[in-house]
Amino acid sequence: MQVKSMLLGLSLLLNGYLGWQLYRPSPAVPNNPPTTSTTPVAVTTPPNDRQTPILITQAQQAFQQAHYERALASLLQARETHPHAVSQSAKRWWQWINAQLDQASHAQLFAQLALVQGFLRAEPQALAAQRLEILLYQALAQPDEALNRLLIAYRHNPHYADWQSLVDTLLVSRLVELSEQQQWHELLTLAAPWYDEKPHMLPLLTHQVKAHLALSQPDEALFLIAQADDTLRHHQETAALRQQAQALQQGVTHVPLRRLGSHFVLEAQLAGTTIELMIDTGASVTSLTQQQFNTLIQAVDYLDTRTVSTANGLANVEFYQSEQMQIGDQVRGPIQFAVMNEMRAGPGLLGMNFLRHFDFDIDQRNAVLILRPRSQN
Repeated sequence: MQVKSMLLGLSLLLNGYLGWQLYRPSPAVPNNPPTTSTTPVAVTTPPNDRQTPILITQAQQAFQQAHYERALASLLQARETHPHAVSQSAKRWWQWINAQLDQASHAQLFAQLALVQGFLRAEPQALAAQRLEILLYQALAQPDEALNRLLIAYRHNPHYADWQSLVDTLLVSRLVELSEQQQWHELLTLAAPWYDEKPHMLPLLTHQVKAHLALSQPDEALFLIAQADDTLRHHQETAALRQQAQALQQGVTHVPLRRLGSHFVLEAQLAGTTIELMIDTGASVTSLTQQQFNTLIQAVDYLDTRTVSTANGLANVEFYQSEQMQIGDQVRGPIQFAVMNEMRAGPGLLGMNFLRHFDFDIDQRNAVLILRPRSQN
């Protein structure tokens, strides 16, 4: 009896438990269940999307290690599928290179130039890369090549603002440099195609006119001025150059002067060297300082040693003779000169043994020496 009662109790208890398990409410499932995977991209990502971030990362790592060829290859491989990401990476590279131009070695600059040019072969219209290519040539001390690239870029996109700023800095500074070096033919070769593109640019006109004047080509100088627009033609600087060209046509030379206190100094070419001479109408013979004499490139003939009166009393002075001396476009020779040992530095003296060949005036207002050859010479 007791056994039957126990079995009946166990049966009721088991049935109650099974019923509870069957009908109990299920626990709530969270909307975003946590994942145990550490993979950053789901496996359903298309193959190209999965590879491109890796390529850009590889490109960036290679760039940071200055492995520019590998960096470019990885970057361009991602160009078709992720052009925006490639563009942003390239932009960061160009900004970094531009910021380091002054500190980079020649080898680094050449390597970076190859990187930029490789990118331009794939993206020839990339303006930021074009600009950096120009600046790299400039940093490599190749200003003419930089300006050649700038001219090509300017012709393709003349309204791009950066081109104008580069023209104002690179082109004008190069014209000034060539003028100072008296490389007149090189200046004209550089300026001519630019003047076709920018005929309203005053420095382009005036530097070309000055070059023609230095080459004793007044007709070419006046032709350029005549072809300029009214604004340039009537500019004060252009008007002064026109007068010089007209005077040169008549055999008159205008020599620019530099003020030195109450005196005027000019440049002369003697024995293959450019020297500074101070105009001294009271000196019968041109004189060089010892320092100037030591810089003469071509040989000169020793004449004799003479006792002359100087500011410090009598002194023995050596006299020499050169085949010729040139001031402006006027050449006279042979020319004698003295070497003043007591004058160690500074300009020498331009004496009357050169000036006597001319009727001359000093335009003090414009700091110009005007030389008119005398008819008997």
